[in-house]
Amino acid sequence: MSGLKMNKKRTVFFILSFMISTYSFPTIYGEMIGEDLGRINDLIVSNSAIYFFEYQPNNDSSTWNYDTYIMKSEGKDINQASKSLFIYPTELNDFENDLYFATLSDQCLGITICDYQDIIKMSKTDGSFEKIVMDLKSAIHISLNDKKLFVSESNGKIWEISLDGHEKKLLYSGNNIIMDITAHGNSAYWIEEIEDQNNRILGITNEEEPRIIDANLKIPYDLRVEDGILHWNEISIMPTRGTIAEFTELKTFFNNSVETKSEFENTSPLSKDRVSYGPYRVYGDFLFLVNNTQNNSIIHLLNFSNNTKYNISTVTDYDIKFLRNDMSNLYVVGVNDSGFIIEKFPLLVNVPEFPMVMIFSAIIMGLSLTVVSRKFFHY
Repeated sequence: MSGLKMNKKRTVFFILSFMISTYSFPTIYGEMIGEDLGRINDLIVSNSAIYFFEYQPNNDSSTWNYDTYIMKSEGKDINQASKSLFIYPTELNDFENDLYFATLSDQCLGITICDYQDIIKMSKTDGSFEKIVMDLKSAIHISLNDKKLFVSESNGKIWEISLDGHEKKLLYSGNNIIMDITAHGNSAYWIEEIEDQNNRILGITNEEEPRIIDANLKIPYDLRVEDGILHWNEISIMPTRGTIAEFTELKTFFNNSVETKSEFENTSPLSKDRVSYGPYRVYGDFLFLVNNTQNNSIIHLLNFSNNTKYNISTVTDYDIKFLRNDMSNLYVVGVNDSGFIIEKFPLLVNVPEFPMVMIFSAIIMGLSLTVVSRKFFHY
């Protein structure tokens, strides 16, 4: 009798394991947040709201550059979060009740070539703002963490700045252009371009000497920390199948070790018939990746732990420009002939391995198969 019970348990276990391992990831459907919008070049998610830069061509402009409102969406309503227009804002960040971003400096007005930027602190509540840092060298990057701003200038300097702008400490001064920066706790990491196709990633903690994380990189970008792990990707161009193709490697740095998590052929400069992948977004052990190999864009979900890839949604009426996410949703920003689009998709990866709907479905189907097999095999 005990042997029969053990066989039954094993049958349930193997059926459940089979169902989980072969279950197709369910297609997810999006909710349209906004259509026919002006040019959007950045977006962040903050609690239940999203904030983004929107350039509207019909705005009266006193400059030769993009004059842009900061917009806010809660639900399906989109409203102005700022009362004023800003000159080409970039590097959107937030902390509690305020937004932080960079704009061109006032001294650039009326000047064709100008390379200075200011940092703006703007209230989410009433749209009031103040300049907390002025006249930084342009192409700056901002990362906000641990109640501090970590700011890089294109001239090779990296600053730690208080959120009111009153305290400013130089963390690093180099001779190369800083291409990106991210911060985690008291540590800052950045990409430094030594020369074309020769970059390195450095890190510094508090006031210690900077250390090299990785070097001799081709084109690294999108540097950020997720769950305490440093992520970036590296583009390389190499010959393949008689032509030239562009490849992207997704890399991580953790426990003093650099690891390549995934590699894919990004696009081929010489042939539009080749594989073409677009924006991606790292989420814990998962990767959201846009596949543009066909007429429609397919959003893949890649599980880093077992390298399994799922097709979770297909976008048919716009080109995807970039992705953002919070703990519950994936936000897709795209564009078509009518303008920019923001669409929201629910995340189904809230557990480390599988969504609860998959596990629950597998259990139900597994138990159903157990009942059927019991009737046939009489145990």
